[in-house]
Amino acid sequence: MGEAAKEILRSQKLADEETWSTLIDIYQGNPLWLELTATLIRELFGGRVAEFLQCEMPILDEGLQFQLSQPFGRLTAAELAVMVHLANQAEPVAVSHFFNQIPFSPSEIVNAVRSLGSRFLLDAVEEEKITLFSLNSVLKQYVISMSI
Repeated sequence: MGEAAKEILRSQKLADEETWSTLIDIYQGNPLWLELTATLIRELFGGRVAEFLQCEMPILDEGLQFQLSQPFGRLTAAELAVMVHLANQAEPVAVSHFFNQIPFSPSEIVNAVRSLGSRFLLDAVEEEKITLFSLNSVLKQYVISMSI
């Protein structure tokens, strides 16, 4: 997504090209997220990415929040519980971590994690032959903001 992501920022005529990779990393190279954020930067920060990046990241404007709300409206109770729990974790966790933390059966939790993973709503990493799950920073911020 590297060059395509930069092209999105270039098309919005954003400044501070040396900071673009940081912005792209924060928003996971997601074209829609970058497009919405680039518009925000152009409108409110005069196109200066460096100035925008001085804010606490990630910033979720209304357009991005609306886009994120679409898949969240279709989550089951177990899926939502997994997402909320992950949003409050500092480090990735194994599936077994959820079993005593959220009030659903192990089957419901396993199914929720599989479903969320198949929809790319979870990040998974292998560590010492164990799969650990987390949320990317944009989704984490969204879940925290909607939980308040």
